[in-house]
Amino acid sequence: MVNYRLPREEECVFLTTFLTNAMTGKTTRTKMALWDTGAACSCVSRELADFLALEKVGEDTIDSATGSETADVCRCIITLSPEDSFVRDVLVLPINDTPAIIGMDIIRVGHSQISPTEEGGIHFLFESQSSID
Repeated sequence: MVNYRLPREEECVFLTTFLTNAMTGKTTRTKMALWDTGAACSCVSRELADFLALEKVGEDTIDSATGSETADVCRCIITLSPEDSFVRDVLVLPINDTPAIIGMDIIRVGHSQISPTEEGGIHFLFESQSSID
């Protein structure tokens, strides 16, 4: 279960997340993984993929408002909490604002709740189906 109290600095939810190369075990931690319900799948930046030495397992075509492009697909372990780790094929994209995007491939396997706090911040809760059962 992920249970955060976040300052309300922006209209976005950024989570502390561990990302691991599924083949070598090399791991890094980021405080800037964007929780994005508009993303069909999870993504990592090219810089993060290079740092973790993620191996390409395929390619996929993505469609966006700016058109279609081909992106590398790499296997990665995304850990949101000790109970919530996911092995996923992630897209490697030229994103600059955040090193990782948590997309609907992970979001849909659980229950998330975002609510305001009395202090003006944000309370964020996520329980994966394995945590709920």
